Parts: sequence; C-alpha cells; structure tokens
Amino acid sequence: MADIFQRNYRCYGSRRMHATLARQSVTISEKVVRRLMKEERLVPLLRKRKRYGSYMGEIS
Repeated sequence: MADIFQRNYRCYGSRRMHATLARQSVTISEKVVRRLMKEERLVPLLRKRKRYGSYMGEIS
C-alpha cells in the first residue's frame, strides 16, 4: 500500500486505494484499507480549492 501511495504522488485516499488493490486482485475490505492507511500514516495531500467570486469593486 505504501508503494502504491508513493508512486501516485501521495494523492490516493482510501477509496481510490481500495479500487487500485481490487484491480490487482487483492480482496480486502474498504474499512481495513482505511485502518491500515491510518496506522501507516498515509494521509493524502489536500489542496484548497479557490472559490469563485464575481466581485470587481464598488457598485456604481
């Protein structure tokens, strides 16, 4: 799991990790994947999205 996590630039969460393992024919519960990731401290990087704002200055 740690190898998959590192190869994908530390961006995979538990759902994506579970799907990747399933594609590799590894049968494991999603909750187990979540627990193992927590134990190994495999936390994906969160990027904050910029919110849209149409304000362009004072109202004339």
